[in-house]
Amino acid sequence: MGICAVVPVKPFDEGKTRLSSVLSKDERSNLNLNLFINTLQVLYEVAQITKVIVTSRDPFALSIADRYGATALKEEGSTLNQALENATKVALQETISRILIIPTDLPLLSASDLKLFISLSPTEKGIGIAPDRRCEGTNLLLTTPPGVILYKFGANSFNRHIEQAVGKGLAVGTIHLPNLGLDLDLPEDLEFLKTSVCLTKAWNSSIINITHSS
Repeated sequence: MGICAVVPVKPFDEGKTRLSSVLSKDERSNLNLNLFINTLQVLYEVAQITKVIVTSRDPFALSIADRYGATALKEEGSTLNQALENATKVALQETISRILIIPTDLPLLSASDLKLFISLSPTEKGIGIAPDRRCEGTNLLLTTPPGVILYKFGANSFNRHIEQAVGKGLAVGTIHLPNLGLDLDLPEDLEFLKTSVCLTKAWNSSIINITHSS
């Protein structure tokens, strides 16, 4: 049994509004489109991922998902977490053992980093989680089995996901990888991206902390 990757996507012209001080609406739209396509291409390079679901209310994004062979799911629910729960229910209609929630704003995402993240995540009941570089948000979340925790994306989601998993006695793999830690939310993230190639050479390739609650 493989992994189902769930990819939530905002309409391209609505995403990354916090970059409006440095990018025009058209530039943000093109950025969101290119990041989305890169995410799909990377996912299909990872053999462990056997299914991809794209959830969005943007017909254009769903048409691209369909062209890439992903399941295009019209977003339902008023929040991101509700949309992800609905996508999980759809995923469970097929034979999968794990669900990976992956956003589309990781500019340095690569198949090798994603494979490493999967290999370092707990293989039994638990979660693998990669924070953003501020250790506030959740950039990747791998749940085993699907639905083992509720999605808590939003403010301070990194700690909220971990607290929930620990409270349920689950294994928690906290995985820090430089390329997976950079998401594009603020103008300073764009500036950071310009120097990230040099920085990643100096950083450790990974810092892993896997814990089991008693």
